[in-house]
Amino acid sequence: MVRACSTCNRGCGNGVAQTRRADPVFREMCAILCKVRTEACLGILKPEPGKKNVQLSRIAEERAKASEELRDKIRRKYGTGAVGHVAKQRLVPFSSKIARRATASADAIKRYVAPIRDKIMREAANAVGRKAAKKVATAWMKFVPVLNVLSTAYDIYDLASTGYDIYKMVDEQLGKYAGNVYETFPDLAIEGSDGKLKDIYDFKFDGDRYRNRQDELYDEAMRGEGVQNPNVKENGTVSPKTCECDGAKSPTDVIG
Repeated sequence: MVRACSTCNRGCGNGVAQTRRADPVFREMCAILCKVRTEACLGILKPEPGKKNVQLSRIAEERAKASEELRDKIRRKYGTGAVGHVAKQRLVPFSSKIARRATASADAIKRYVAPIRDKIMREAANAVGRKAAKKVATAWMKFVPVLNVLSTAYDIYDLASTGYDIYKMVDEQLGKYAGNVYETFPDLAIEGSDGKLKDIYDFKFDGDRYRNRQDELYDEAMRGEGVQNPNVKENGTVSPKTCECDGAKSPTDVIG
């Protein structure tokens, strides 16, 4: 029998993660990774039609998305109202160009900032009333290229002081998407009840590695949401090595 996991040990193991980390979300992600890895080693998992190899990360993502245990661990660690988004698009403004990684398109940025715009509109409604907020929404028709940022402050509505405050909010939130912006799809991104990004976890099966500064983009995404000293590579890498999967040949390193 040809094993799907070429770097697994001659014994495929029992799929149990033996990590000693206390983080309940990390442990649950490890349980998923180690089980998928052993099933691939045993030949239980088959490639999709037209595919040569089993797509281990995709299978792990599907199981993470369906896991009530994982949702429970997320609520336990991050509080009621916290949500884990699996393989969901996240645009990350970055300070420099990244070789061999394309920047996000103007259309992708516009779609991504739409919910941010809508949130600001709701905050405007709470701050100055529905009538004024309606004028704010109308003023969104005045775009600058790519970002749909309001071109002037005082055209928003007559309440100049409050209007300018909201304009600044718009400018600060959306203006950061004017430079180098990159598209990422973290395997698991945790958002708190306030909607802010709290943590990122990423599956790295045998031979997988962070490519084109992927880990730096994840760190920058969290830093942009106010997380202090993020280090996804150190704390969020879910791999045979970090999970201490039973059956690992010699735990696979994740190459930076």
